[in-house]
Amino acid sequence: MLNIFINLTRYFFLLCSFYFFYSSIKMHKALYDQDDHNIAFYYNAQRIVILLSHFVGFIILVLTKDNTLDLTILYIEQLLVFMVIWGIISRFHYGTNLLLWNISLYFIQISYLILTRLDYGYGVRQFKMVVLGYVIALIIPKIFHKLTFLAKLEWVYLVLSIGLLVLVNDTINGSKNWMTIGSFSFQPSEFVKIVYVLFIASFFRKNCDRIKLLISGFFTAGLVLLLVFQKDLGTALMFFVLYITLVYIQTNQPLLFIGGLTAGSGAAFIGYKLFAHVRVRVEAWSNPWADIDNKGYQITQSLFAIGAGGWLGTGLSKGLPNKIPVVMTDFIFSAISEEFGNLFSIFLIAIIMFFFLTAIRMCLDVKDHFSFLVSAGISVIMAFQQILIIGGVTKFIPITGVTLPFISYGGTSLIASCIMLGILQGVYLNRKIINEDDEGE
Repeated sequence: MLNIFINLTRYFFLLCSFYFFYSSIKMHKALYDQDDHNIAFYYNAQRIVILLSHFVGFIILVLTKDNTLDLTILYIEQLLVFMVIWGIISRFHYGTNLLLWNISLYFIQISYLILTRLDYGYGVRQFKMVVLGYVIALIIPKIFHKLTFLAKLEWVYLVLSIGLLVLVNDTINGSKNWMTIGSFSFQPSEFVKIVYVLFIASFFRKNCDRIKLLISGFFTAGLVLLLVFQKDLGTALMFFVLYITLVYIQTNQPLLFIGGLTAGSGAAFIGYKLFAHVRVRVEAWSNPWADIDNKGYQITQSLFAIGAGGWLGTGLSKGLPNKIPVVMTDFIFSAISEEFGNLFSIFLIAIIMFFFLTAIRMCLDVKDHFSFLVSAGISVIMAFQQILIIGGVTKFIPITGVTLPFISYGGTSLIASCIMLGILQGVYLNRKIINEDDEGE
């Protein structure tokens, strides 16, 4: 009977993902048409989908695991936090972009289910980080548009970026970019991404002449090189793509973008020749089957899991995702594909893309240039990070070691994602205030 129930829930989760994507399209249109009726309807419909998906998932976990009481308490705590977050949004943040809040919470409930299914302890720790992250995310929108001095701190951002990366003192999973204080460890590079965006936005807020391009280019190259030495290849690549994208947005000169890509390709080739850990990543990607028990083990297990899931998945708790190394961080997407199915994963990718498109649409409407560049930079970070992890686990590109925002396990990554979400909402709120002032004039 339990197996029949789990098999049926595969269709339920797929239907939820499809409707959430469909309702995101409708709600996006309603937001920009200022259709309050449809905004409220689809906002509440998405909340119901999140709650139902969360509820059904925890029923499966309770029925398939031994710690029934602990899981029940965890479910109730998570449910209460969902309700509190929505209550605060309705009371204090109804002028923000409600769709972005709901998409992030949909990702969070997926994270709850898959992480708790993999390891109850990790699920509990992730829940605690969610609480902290959303406290921060809910505070930022109300203060971001008031802190006008943030646009004038470019040199502070520059020094802070370098300082955070230089002061790392620990190596975890081969990466030398961790800072450990007592029993607490975190990755400064996750926060440096945000500080770097603030630097570029502040530095280019008035103009982007040759001197500024040279200064920012040398600074970015230094950060990228430092990250490569720390074996944080994903973040290094992200900084490079972020820089050339923001420079192109600022200057509207395709030659600069093409030149940046050419220089980056040359630097990547040199890095491949100079750094052994870069060669290992590329070789494992190009032919993982040649060394399936060693260098290629991660990617082959990921591909096996995705293939085993098929279109509909094995069902929550019915797969073997624990066979994938670092499944809760770098390879979380593979675990989702195995147990929820490839169709579910396709809709998940579509929702991720819609998050990015919504954020881009927001920044196009911003009149303050600093806020415009900040929101554009954050949009690029979140989109490219998702491309890197999904491309890596499916063997489209080499594995880079980045995490899936709001879904992968990791307190630093989750809090950084929540900060970026809060900033996007602050920019959206600022856009509405400026537009209302213009209409008043």
